[in-house]
Amino acid sequence: MGRILVRDLCKRYRDVIALDCITFEVEGGEVFGLLGPNGAGKTTMVEVVAGLRRPTSGEARIDNHQTSDLPPRVRARIGLQLQYPYFEPKIRVGELLDVHTAYYDPGPPREQIERVLETTGLSPKTLVERLSTGQRQRLALALALATDAEILILDEPTLGLDPQGRRRIWEVIRSHRRDGRVVLLTTNYMEEAQALCDRIAIIHRGRLLALGSPSEIISQAKGASKDHATLEEAFLEITRRSSP
Repeated sequence: MGRILVRDLCKRYRDVIALDCITFEVEGGEVFGLLGPNGAGKTTMVEVVAGLRRPTSGEARIDNHQTSDLPPRVRARIGLQLQYPYFEPKIRVGELLDVHTAYYDPGPPREQIERVLETTGLSPKTLVERLSTGQRQRLALALALATDAEILILDEPTLGLDPQGRRRIWEVIRSHRRDGRVVLLTTNYMEEAQALCDRIAIIHRGRLLALGSPSEIISQAKGASKDHATLEEAFLEITRRSSP
């Protein structure tokens, strides 16, 4: 149902290297996590994969299409959630979902939108300007989920959610995996990454430091006990080793 390929991808902003020659791929039926400290390049990677930014060199592809030039039929298969997006403040949640899904042909059934609202805990009658930061995050996620996309690209999908809301989103992501779909997500929650991700890439200062399953990442962290180390301990050890 889809495939993401990132090969030798670099992104530079003048003298700043945001992404430094990174390679990975994500297959259908897989949840792939990008982990890294704030400023590591995770959001830049998400934006390049989603086709919002062009790489300086290398490539990012969805199926056989460059993400910087996706045809509409491929773009329609992608559900994208970004951190802190802008929404028109005077529109209601339900109206925004209706406008968003109207761009898809065929659009999702009404039952799909109602399920998304229930999952994210949002009321369709609420004005966007009255939403809290966490609720706006949930709205961004609702827009990504509303079209039942084959490829989900999620940047911190559970940021600002309470534990119950976070678990609901976990189940949505697991459901997409069971259906053979592609999920690429970033997260700063190590418990979340360990619970959801089949494979993980750790990025720090734009460089790929480790790639593998959570258990493989733990075993790659020298000095950490395979029997007792957590993913968080492995993450801290791997990123510490890369610091000057």
